Amino acid sequence: MILVTGLTGLVGSGFMTYLSKRPEICKNIVALCRDSSDVSHLEKYCIIERGSSWDEECLDSLCNKYHFEMLIHISNKGQIVQFSRLAAKHGIKRTIMVSSTYACSKIHPDNGQLKAEKECESILRDAGIEYIFLRPTSIFGTRPDGKKDRNLSIFTDYVRRWPLFPIFARGKATVRPMWGVDVGQALMLCYDHFDELKNKALICSGDQERSFKEMLRIIAKVQGKKIHFLYLPAWLGRFVFYFQYYLSGKKKDNREKIDRLLEDRSFDTSDELLALGYVAHPLEDSLRADKISY
Repeated sequence: MILVTGLTGLVGSGFMTYLSKRPEICKNIVALCRDSSDVSHLEKYCIIERGSSWDEECLDSLCNKYHFEMLIHISNKGQIVQFSRLAAKHGIKRTIMVSSTYACSKIHPDNGQLKAEKECESILRDAGIEYIFLRPTSIFGTRPDGKKDRNLSIFTDYVRRWPLFPIFARGKATVRPMWGVDVGQALMLCYDHFDELKNKALICSGDQERSFKEMLRIIAKVQGKKIHFLYLPAWLGRFVFYFQYYLSGKKKDNREKIDRLLEDRSFDTSDELLALGYVAHPLEDSLRADKISY
């Protein structure tokens, strides 16, 4: 049996576009879903168990009930250490953890996500558990229930409403956003080729590298809008976000956001995934398709 978290979310929905065509796998999947989640589109594919991914008692109960052979954790990259401990506690021998390319950040080389991965690796190796960390770039798309991502949808909404877009450092920072369906494709490859990919951290990304400014132009084109840019210096962006941080008494911290806007965030998909046939959908086509369905 396989425990999967986050199947109702954006990445999980992308994964389901591939899983739904594989009934021999779905019949062995136990999907942990919140009480508030709409699971009507999942019920015909896999076993649904209600509960919170933060509820350790619930998780222990599920592990004792099903004796899982694999864990695929999608729901929250901030919980990878918690779920590594769960796997070690219950002897789940194979794990796939969705992490983030933030672990590859050059501006924050000692960041929390990378530290979490290293802690997970230590826990899993000590317990003799095989693992894959999958690091997607910025993810976009609309889930089957209509909920949108919190990445590109912010820019899409802005472009739809306003013709003037403020950008820092002339929008030269590189990006490589990817559709949730493509993260699902990478997850399916990780599952199918686990033995070839095990004990590695793999990057999956969008179709090609482009500047932040070029990405905004594509968004505007898809929305049928004209866009004009207000160019602002990078120092001003940092000043505003850092001033906001200290003015709030260090309670509202968006400093990382400005760093991420100014950092090159284009990462190449790992050769291992490319060799297995991973191909990302073109950005413009993905934005037009947008909603994930299966």
